[in-house]
Amino acid sequence: TSAVIQGYQNIVDDATDDKRQLISDAKQDGVPRKEIDAAIKMLKKDIDPQVTTEIYSSISDLVD
Repeated sequence: TSAVIQGYQNIVDDATDDKRQLISDAKQDGVPRKEIDAAIKMLKKDIDPQVTTEIYSSISDLVD
């Protein structure tokens, strides 16, 4: 493999290790796995949790 590919592989490996450590820390702090998974999905899709909460609040106000 080339040095460029190896460099990218190292970056991916570091990111994967960081993700594992973050999940481990969150579990130790008592955050449920379901919430961790939701947060990861939001990050992958670049969704702002505050905006999402505001939208759901507005929708629930209309339903009530």
